[in-house]
Amino acid sequence: MPQPTSRYQVFLRPRSGFFLQLGVVTAVGAVALLALELAGLFVPALSAAALDPDRALVEQARVEPHPYLGYANRPGFTRQPYGLDRRQISHNALGLRGPETTWAKPPGVYRILCVGGSSTYGDGCTSDATTWPARLQAHLADAVAPLEVEVLNAGCQGWSTFESLINLSLRGVDLEPDLVVVYHAINDVRCALWNEPAPDNAHWRAVWPVERPSAPQRWLERTTTWRLLRSLDPAWRAGRGGDLGRYAIAGYPGDEHSYDTPSDLGFASVRRNLASLVAVARAHGAQVVLGLQGVRWSDLDGIPGAAAQREGLRRVLAVTREVGAELDVPVVDLASALESEARRQVADGGRDRVFTREVHLTDEGADLLARTLARSLLELGLTP
Repeated sequence: MPQPTSRYQVFLRPRSGFFLQLGVVTAVGAVALLALELAGLFVPALSAAALDPDRALVEQARVEPHPYLGYANRPGFTRQPYGLDRRQISHNALGLRGPETTWAKPPGVYRILCVGGSSTYGDGCTSDATTWPARLQAHLADAVAPLEVEVLNAGCQGWSTFESLINLSLRGVDLEPDLVVVYHAINDVRCALWNEPAPDNAHWRAVWPVERPSAPQRWLERTTTWRLLRSLDPAWRAGRGGDLGRYAIAGYPGDEHSYDTPSDLGFASVRRNLASLVAVARAHGAQVVLGLQGVRWSDLDGIPGAAAQREGLRRVLAVTREVGAELDVPVVDLASALESEARRQVADGGRDRVFTREVHLTDEGADLLARTLARSLLELGLTP
């Protein structure tokens, strides 16, 4: 005979089944999450760099955001040769490429400050010691010994005369240079050819986006689960490009150059910036030399707007000569030395060992520039 069911049994039986199912679902979910987190440690497609390439690029970049410059060299950055990338790179505590130094110039030292973009920084060179500022110090040291010469590398990738002017005004003069060497051209051309140039270069230089996550967000960022779920959001993906170019250049990526009707304003800005660089240096007791940037012109062949970029380079080099003549500033024709040697090597062996691309120099090219500049500085009497 069936036993009667109490009202307590009727109440508890379904509740027990619910808690059992909830426990099973919770356990399965926990195991799945644990498996996903473990997979993030071993599966490349689930790594932090794969799910958020922008963050990985920013964390590993040799530059960092700066309130007045857009970005600047990251102080203390180091990179040793690895795999196919055989470059050794180090920044000192002041963000200059090369060995440590001090803001105040040591007694008895003749200090030269080199400003420019990636060709001054030494993007094509294999080490700090083979960039042209470092080689310039070596060549001058031999020539003026026992007097001491210190050459500082204040170049930064992508910088034009806009950034170099600000950097010299706010930081470079505090290094108390005796001589400032300016080596610019191609980056200013690209600023000038960008659509609707503005006098302050705001049409080109982007505001570097800085993320400031809350404490819970920082915790979530450490989990593969959160990064995976976020990467599936189309709106979030649309704002990530995996390329630092969009951090530095307004409207990047895109073909936004004024190839057909370039504005004169961009080239007028170059003239103003060069004159201002001279004025700032002189106001703080430094002499100035303007260097004409060498170019492997064939690297411009086949790219969009090659003719406009060639003409733009000619205009910037002409402006550099004119500013030098107007302000009685020596202009050293480094371009001719580099380009003639490159042509000679091509005629002899089919390729040159001076450039890696466009304006970037090999170790050999950097040493040629340094020797040419050192000889000119000695002839001009601009060394101790």
